[in-house]
Amino acid sequence: MCRFRHYLPIILILLVALFARAYNLATVPPGLDGDEMFNGWDASRALKEKPTVYFPANFGREPLHIYLMALTTRVLETTAWTLRLPMVLNGVVGIALTYALATRFFNRRVALLTSALIALSLWPLRVDRVALRAGLQPTFQVAAVYALWRALEKRNVHWTVAAGLLNGLVLYTYTAGRIFPLVVILWVGTRVLIERKLPWRHLLAVGAIALLTLAPLGLFAIRHPETFNNRINELNYDLQRMRQGNLTPLWDSITATAGMFTQAGDPKWRYNVADRPIFDPVTGLFFYLGLILSLIRVQRPAYLLMVIWLPIMLAPTIFSIGTPSFWRSVGAMTPIYLMPALGADFVWKKIHQWLKGDRAQQLSRTVLTVMAAGGLILVGADTWHDFFTIWPRNPEVLKTFEADLAAAARFLNTYRPDETPVWVSSDYPSDLSRTLLKYQTDYPGPVRWFDGRKATIWPAGWVGQDVLMIFTWSSPPNPDAEAVLDEYAIYEESDPAGRPHLWIYRIPGEALSETPWQPQQTVDGRFTQNREILGYDVPTQVERRSTADATIYWRVPTGVRYDSSDVPFSYVCLLDQSADWCMDRTSQYQMYPIWDWTPGDVVAQRYAVPVPAYVLPQTTAFRVGMFTSRGDIRFADGASGVGSLEVGPVEVRGGARMDPQWDGESPVFNEELALLSHHISSRGGLGATYAPGSRLTVELQWQAIAPPSADYTVRLSLHDQSTGKPVATLDELLGSTRHPTSRWAEREPAHTYHPMQIPATLESGEFELRLALLRLDRPDEAADSITLKNFTVSGRPHAFDRPTPQEALEARFGEAIRLVGYDLQASEGAPGGELELTLYWRALETISEDYKVFVHLYASTGDDVSGQHDSRPGNGALPTWSWLADEFITDTHTIPIESGAATGASALGVGFYDPTTGKRLPAFLGGEPQPNDVLIIDQIDIT
Repeated sequence: MCRFRHYLPIILILLVALFARAYNLATVPPGLDGDEMFNGWDASRALKEKPTVYFPANFGREPLHIYLMALTTRVLETTAWTLRLPMVLNGVVGIALTYALATRFFNRRVALLTSALIALSLWPLRVDRVALRAGLQPTFQVAAVYALWRALEKRNVHWTVAAGLLNGLVLYTYTAGRIFPLVVILWVGTRVLIERKLPWRHLLAVGAIALLTLAPLGLFAIRHPETFNNRINELNYDLQRMRQGNLTPLWDSITATAGMFTQAGDPKWRYNVADRPIFDPVTGLFFYLGLILSLIRVQRPAYLLMVIWLPIMLAPTIFSIGTPSFWRSVGAMTPIYLMPALGADFVWKKIHQWLKGDRAQQLSRTVLTVMAAGGLILVGADTWHDFFTIWPRNPEVLKTFEADLAAAARFLNTYRPDETPVWVSSDYPSDLSRTLLKYQTDYPGPVRWFDGRKATIWPAGWVGQDVLMIFTWSSPPNPDAEAVLDEYAIYEESDPAGRPHLWIYRIPGEALSETPWQPQQTVDGRFTQNREILGYDVPTQVERRSTADATIYWRVPTGVRYDSSDVPFSYVCLLDQSADWCMDRTSQYQMYPIWDWTPGDVVAQRYAVPVPAYVLPQTTAFRVGMFTSRGDIRFADGASGVGSLEVGPVEVRGGARMDPQWDGESPVFNEELALLSHHISSRGGLGATYAPGSRLTVELQWQAIAPPSADYTVRLSLHDQSTGKPVATLDELLGSTRHPTSRWAEREPAHTYHPMQIPATLESGEFELRLALLRLDRPDEAADSITLKNFTVSGRPHAFDRPTPQEALEARFGEAIRLVGYDLQASEGAPGGELELTLYWRALETISEDYKVFVHLYASTGDDVSGQHDSRPGNGALPTWSWLADEFITDTHTIPIESGAATGASALGVGFYDPTTGKRLPAFLGGEPQPNDVLIIDQIDIT
C-alpha cells in the first residue's frame, strides 16, 4: 500500500497528461496540416517498400516517427486520430522517463514538479498532439541520458548497450537532434577532467554501440549530403550571415531566444498562441532561480548536465530563421522544465530550514503542497483555455490545419446516399488536398477535385445521377459557380473564427443534361488529345496597367491522352501584335486535374490576364494555349486547320505612368527617352555565338523622362568588328503609328520588339549590334549609338553540288523547297523495328522561316500513323533558315515502327510544317497538290 501511495502522484500526472493529449485529438488541431499528410503518406508505404533510414520528400525527414506511424496505422485504420496517436503515447512515456531521470538526478519532489509542468504546459501539449516527429527528440534524449547515467553507476552490459543504442537513436528522431551527441561528449568529457575515475571500458562501449547504431544514417549522409542537409540549408540563414562577418542577426536571435521563457515566445500561431512565453511570471521566477542554482552548483554532475544541455540544444533555433522557434527548441525542453522545479525545490527546502519544530514543518509541508498543486492547476487551466479555446479559433491555425477540408470530411461521413459522386474545390486539388481528405473520411463514393477559384465544373458526363459540389474556404465559389449553383445549395457552414468555410450544392441528375453557360463567342476546335474548346468570354477593351478577366469554356472529349509525369499547363495571355509575343504570361496548372476528368464534363475556367503598363495602345487579341515541358500543344480548328487559338479582338487603351525606373547607368537619348534594359533572344544562337540566318528579337524597355518632342525611329545595325562597316541595318518606328513617341507622356513606360535577321550569306567573324535613335523628320541627321551586344557569327559548310540519290524525284514544298530524291535503306520493316531514310532537298531561294520535316508511316488499314519522326533538317543541325539559294541538303531520319503496327503495305509520306502553328507547307508533285500536304514517296512492307 505504501508503494502504491508513493507512485500515486506520478500515476495521476500521467493520467492527466494522457487525457490532455488524447481529448478531442481528431478535432484539435482543427484538421491535418500538410506535414502530417506527408508523414502519413510515407507511413502508408513504409512497411510495403524497402526499409530506408531517411525520407527525402518534404525537405527530408528522419525515419523513426514514420515507422512508428506505419505500425500504428497497420493495426488500426488510417485516420487523423491514429496518425497522431504515436506522439500522444510518446509524450506520456517521455513524462514518465523525465520523472525517473529527475528522481535519480535530484529528488522525487523535483521529479513530480517537472513531470507535472510538462504534462500541463502548452508547449509540450502542442508538440504531442500532432503527427510530427519533433516530440520524439526530448523523449529519446531523456531515455539516452538516463541509460548513460545508469551505465556509469551500474557498469553492467544491459545499461551499456541501452545507453549506446538510445544515444544513437536520438539522431533518428528529428533534425535538431544531430547536435545532441555534443551535449553527451561535453558532459562526459568534463566529468572525466573533474573526477578522473569514470569507467573507460563502458564509456568506449557506449560510444562504439552508438556509432554502430548511427552507421546507416551516417552512410546515407555521406552518400547524399545535399538531401540529408536540405532542411538545415533552408533554415540556417543567420549562420550564413555570421560567416560573412555580420553578427547583428546572431545577437538578435540570441536575445529573442532568451526572451522566449518569460517575455515573448514563438510568434507563429502554427506552433503557439502567438508570442505566448513558455512560463507565466511566477513560474518564470522559479525558472531563473533554478538556472542560477545550476550555475552555482555546476561542479555536481546533474547540474553540470543541465548547464551544458540547455544552451547547446537551443542552438538550432538561435542559428535558424524565425527565432524563437518552439519546434526547433524541443531538444532543450527537459532542462527548461527542470529549472523551475529546481528553483521551487530550493525555496521549499529553505522554508523548511527556516521553520523550527515538527508541527511547523508539517504545516508548511501541507501548505506548500496545496500551493504547488494550486499553482499547477492554474497552469493547467491557462493551458486548457489557450489551447482548446483560443488557439483552434485563430484564422492562421484554421488555414494551416485545413479546417475547411476537415469540415468537408465530417459532412461526407454523415451524408447519404454515400455513393453519390462528389466534386471538392480546394487550393491543392491534384495532390495535397485529396490525401488530407482521405485521412479524415471513409466516404466510398467517387470523389473528384478542382480549384473553384479558377474553374467551375458542370459534370455533364454524369447525366441522370445526382452529384455534390463542395467548395471550401481555400477555394470558394467564383462568380461563374455562384451564377449557376445558387438554386442547388443545401448546406453552408462557418468556421470557429466565424468565416464561411463550406458551401455544398446538390445538382439533380436531370439538370446535368444542359450546359448552364452561353459563351459570348463560340469556338469549334480542340487541343491535340486534350480539351475541346466551346467558347469564351473576353473583354473588347482593356486599360493599360490593369487585369483583364477571361473565361474559357471547354469540354472533356473522348480520347484524352496525357503523361502523368508531364501534365499540361494552360494559359491566356495578351499578345503584342508588333512581335506576336505573349506579355506577362501566367499559367494555370491542374485547376481540374486531368485524371479526374469524365468525358462530357464542361468547365468554365477563369483567367486573370495581366495588361502591363508597358504595352502600347493597339488592337490585338488574347492567345489561349496549352503546353508541357516538351512544347506547345497544338490547337486544331475545323475552319483554319492546325495552329494556335487567338480570340478577340481587344483594344488596348489609355495612358500609363510609373515611378522613374532609370538610374545613372541607363542610356538616355536626347534627354527625353531612357533605355531601362534590353534583351536579345535568338533562333539559332547559343550564348555569344550565332549562325548565319539566325533571327534575333531585340526587346527594348523604355521610359520617357520628359514628353518626347518628336517621333523617333529605332536603328539597329550589325557591324563587322574587323572593318567597322555595317553588314545589316533595320530601321523601325519606335512605338507604333497609333502611338508614336510624340504621344508618350512623361514617365510612360513602353516595351518594343524588333525582329532582325543575320544575313544567311554572312561569313564567319566577330560582330557588334548597335542601337541609335533617329528623328523621323530628320532621318539623315547624325545620331549617337550604343552597343547592345558583341557576338560571334559562325557558319557551317554549304553543298552546291547536286547529289545522286537512289530514287530521283522532283517535288516542291511551298515556293522555296524542292525534294530531288531519297535513299531508303530497306523497303520492308517489322513492328518494333526502324527505317532509315535520307532525303535530299534543294533550296530554291534563301528561306527565313523555321520549318520541321515530318516523316510518317501510314498503316495499311487507313490513315493511322504507325511510325513517325519529326525534326528540323539534319536533326536540327541544318535548319531551313540557314539554307542558301541553290544549296543541297542531306537530311537523314530514323523512323521507329510501333510495336503494334499492322502488317501489310504501308505508305511512307514526308512534308514540312511550321512548329509554332502546326500549319503544313503545301506539297506538289508534278504541279499537282498532294492530299493533306503529304507527299507519299514509297511503300513499306510491314511483316
